[in-house]
Amino acid sequence: MPSAPPLAVHLDHDGTFDQPAFRFVLSWRKNFQPVITTRVGSILNVGQKSYRLGDALFQLCEAADAFNAAPPDQMEQRFLVWARIQPYLEQIAEVETTPYLKQTRIAHATRFSIHIEPGANGPNLSPVLFGPDTQLEPQDEVGDLATTSPSTPLLPPRFEKQFSEKRFTAHHEARTRYALGEGWYVVLDESLQTALTELRRVQNGPAEARRQFARNPHAWLKDHLGDALDDEALDTLFVVTDEYSQRVIGEGIWEKPKVPWVKLLGNQWLPADLPERIPVT
Repeated sequence: MPSAPPLAVHLDHDGTFDQPAFRFVLSWRKNFQPVITTRVGSILNVGQKSYRLGDALFQLCEAADAFNAAPPDQMEQRFLVWARIQPYLEQIAEVETTPYLKQTRIAHATRFSIHIEPGANGPNLSPVLFGPDTQLEPQDEVGDLATTSPSTPLLPPRFEKQFSEKRFTAHHEARTRYALGEGWYVVLDESLQTALTELRRVQNGPAEARRQFARNPHAWLKDHLGDALDDEALDTLFVVTDEYSQRVIGEGIWEKPKVPWVKLLGNQWLPADLPERIPVT
């Protein structure tokens, strides 16, 4: 196999992200001097020699080319390509880039939860965004709140607050892209944009609608968006977090349903004087 290239990568750019003419300029350098190269897949040719690109460098080159090839009017798609590039920039020590690119962060949101605050006229709901790696465990058939593995919100707290309290509430419908300041942007998946538009409508609706949404967001979205989104999207859009569960129970919005028709069978093999707690080593 060819060895890794003895070169440094310089990732520059023309313009800024909010300009249709923005594009990446990727070059290879040795001793700070540009080197003429051609790339075929993961093979980098320098003169008569060939070198092999590692996965991170290969993905960076592919993403930069994909960004430049995307039509300028497909701004959201180009933003998502940059979201792919960011993790690789942090992995590759030999990549040099500009301060503008270092401080720009594109957050790709695909799921959401809600933050619940008590209000004089019923609960106030605000979205909490999550990324594509978040796992959802929907509510079961008898209405128990499902447990979920610990999940980290997509945005740092100050940008989450900027999004939910200022940018999101500034319009009656959810947007595909929001600028949050300090180089941060968030881009919403199309299905998430549809769901958050419904949440925006609920935010402006009566108190009882907010309570019903908070009690079972999954059921609400399925009832109101079943014609707009497929079942797979509806089943994974809402994330049940510990914070959501505690709020919805603490505010009295959700209570464990009584199911008197379910009879629990007794365990005859247990002793009659079984203590309430049994130590386990």
